[in-house]
Amino acid sequence: MCFPEIGLNLEIPNRLIMSNFNLENILKGFGIILALSGWTKVFLDQRSTKPKIKGRVLQVMVGKMINDKEKVKTLTTFTTYVYLLNSRRNQMHILDYQMEVKINKQWIQLSRLYSAESLDSLSFSDSDGEPIKIENFNSNLVYKKNEPTRQGVPLHGWIIFCGDSSLYELEENAKAYRLTCIDANLKKHIITTKVTKFQHLGLLKEMGNLNWKNSPIPKNQIF
Repeated sequence: MCFPEIGLNLEIPNRLIMSNFNLENILKGFGIILALSGWTKVFLDQRSTKPKIKGRVLQVMVGKMINDKEKVKTLTTFTTYVYLLNSRRNQMHILDYQMEVKINKQWIQLSRLYSAESLDSLSFSDSDGEPIKIENFNSNLVYKKNEPTRQGVPLHGWIIFCGDSSLYELEENAKAYRLTCIDANLKKHIITTKVTKFQHLGLLKEMGNLNWKNSPIPKNQIF
């Protein structure tokens, strides 16, 4: 910097200019970081409010029933006990359910049996042919509980699906079940459970109010 009137020359040290430049960049960087952190918080908050339903199929009991519309046609029923949780902080009601079964490397779509509470009776048998009864079946239907899925609070209960009569024999080759929960916003949440990951029937007896003669049952006995 020059001042010709008095013949004075001044030079600003480069390190001082560089220091001011670095400080300015650092302040800008902090501003950007704060802005990004604010948007990140908004994004995470928004994401955490979106429901994400997880869980498992605890067990499936396979049986037969007569189709009401075609009295001569027999259907295979899949009486299923589901256990669901919302991994996010919000609450969400489930509108409907769908299920598929994987048999011989192929996924087969099942149909939901609506108004299962209207059935006159439900009876099953264990591997020894002894009768099995589901106590308080109607009140333990998962959709009858009329409760939302919540974080840390499980929603569990029975639901029935059905398929072609041929599935009764083929089901012994089932490898997995794929449950789809459709929430009130019509978003689908897919839960896949391998048959090898089914829970012990003693647990199902406690949670699903099962009652049968052979108690306690052999470990890992499957219907």
